[in-house]
Amino acid sequence: MSMQGDQERNGAGSVNVNNASVQPVQQQYQQAAAPVPGKGMGVASLVLGILGLLTCLTGWGAIIGLILAIIGLILGSKARKILPLSDRGIATAGWICSIVALCICAAGLLLAVLAGGVLLGLAGLH
Repeated sequence: MSMQGDQERNGAGSVNVNNASVQPVQQQYQQAAAPVPGKGMGVASLVLGILGLLTCLTGWGAIIGLILAIIGLILGSKARKILPLSDRGIATAGWICSIVALCICAAGLLLAVLAGGVLLGLAGLH
């Protein structure tokens, strides 16, 4: 008869499986890095600035774009104050997008109001 693995035969002919080397499984856990405070505000500022730019091109949607741009501007300013200098890129981009969206939405809203006034004036509905 042949022996397999770590099994041995003792004097009585029974198989001894106690000599098998069993090592406990060790799992290594890596802790997640602590989130940087203010980074979410920077991303939100960027998203709101881009949405403000997109909605300002839809006429009366400029009101929504104006609101989104103002919120994005506030979040971008707060994030730029909180974040360290090396992590301010997204917050600065969101801040700039919000400023541009604010200017374009204000101009679009002004044009929409003026166009509405001109149309009412041409229709004779004073």
